[in-house]
Amino acid sequence: MAKSIVTLVDNLPENNITTKVLTALDTLFPGEWINFRGFDDAIRQITQETNPEVLQRIRDKAIALYDDPKNGYQSAVFLYQTVDRADAALGTAALADKIGEKIGLLGFLSKLTPKADTSQTIDLVLKISVEAIAYCKLNGLPQANPQVLAQALQENYRGAALVRMGTLVCVDGLLPLGPDFLEKVHSIIGQVDQTEVQNNSGYTVLGSALPGEDTASKLGFLSENFEAVRGWMQNWIAKTGASRSSVFSQLGRFIEFADDNLDLVAAFLDQTTNYFTHTGIQTVATHLIKRAYQDVQTEMGLLPGTVVPPEPAPTDAGATTLQLPQPQFRHVQTDTVLAIPKVSIVHIGKPNPQYPPEVDLSPLPNSDVVSRLHANLWSDNGFEYYILDVGSSNGTYLNGVLLEPKEKHLLQNGDRLDFGRGEKVSLIFEMG
Repeated sequence: MAKSIVTLVDNLPENNITTKVLTALDTLFPGEWINFRGFDDAIRQITQETNPEVLQRIRDKAIALYDDPKNGYQSAVFLYQTVDRADAALGTAALADKIGEKIGLLGFLSKLTPKADTSQTIDLVLKISVEAIAYCKLNGLPQANPQVLAQALQENYRGAALVRMGTLVCVDGLLPLGPDFLEKVHSIIGQVDQTEVQNNSGYTVLGSALPGEDTASKLGFLSENFEAVRGWMQNWIAKTGASRSSVFSQLGRFIEFADDNLDLVAAFLDQTTNYFTHTGIQTVATHLIKRAYQDVQTEMGLLPGTVVPPEPAPTDAGATTLQLPQPQFRHVQTDTVLAIPKVSIVHIGKPNPQYPPEVDLSPLPNSDVVSRLHANLWSDNGFEYYILDVGSSNGTYLNGVLLEPKEKHLLQNGDRLDFGRGEKVSLIFEMG
């Protein structure tokens, strides 16, 4: 029997090699990856709800939705798990569970043999195709469509899903195949022999999940998916500045590699991390919780256009209901109130194709000092809010103090944020 979604999320590790890798790469998608501390924590983070009754109803609804096989959630999790099982070839689970601050790998790396380019290419396009299939299952689409995945990447990939695809580019593309991996994969996948595909360990495990009646048609599907997302990967690399050296440097902050042979580093990560499973479970849980929340709101008459049932008579005159504070920004220069939407991560900046801002500062005077990707705001519990400068050009100042990029800071009611020098774009954080 498949594990429940609650068990899957509750069992996600908080500190192992997988989480270290995802944390290390956070600079490429700052603030997008947040590791849940259990399923109930995920519900609170995603919905920002604090009402115990609503939280329980969301939990019950999410469990029921996941347990119904018609919804495709279990199938998506199975695909994410299977991808990682196909990669774990050397039985290195014990090593993957080590949680020291620094992990020396000299002895382990000496035993590794990097994959051949053809084998690595097949693994890469398999993972992309699994992503396409899982996305369609999550969204109730009848069959996987490469163009659907390409469009989704451009328009609505956020959080763990975006992190998974970015990590794929770094760990399965740049590190093992080099900076020209997109051209290399394009060339190899167009000439690969069907026998090589059939003998690939990943294809042996995942081939039956691919559409097509024979190896030739399945190979065509793999190629179509890669070509569909190739442009997105190229643009993502250009926007983030990801490179072999920068990825290796970021990983080195958390894992002490004893050798700079990047082929061996890639082989190590391939066999000791399960980032597809980890972020895949988070993606499924996020999708599930959002859907459950919407269903519960509809059932309780909490959405616009629905009939709100009458409040029951209070049973305890002294009882009080915990109210979630409503945060907002007040623009100092114009005394304009800017609403802070209820989403897991609030992107602050100006319109951009990568992370469209929930708080758009472009209409404000002197907004030329604001970066397109300037800062992120979020709350873990609905009461405490954090601000993080994502690496803006002109900096973010909290009460006159310049914030270090990529470091979160707790906000207090009345705190002043200046975006750029000269106090030209200033916001007061207010908790209603």
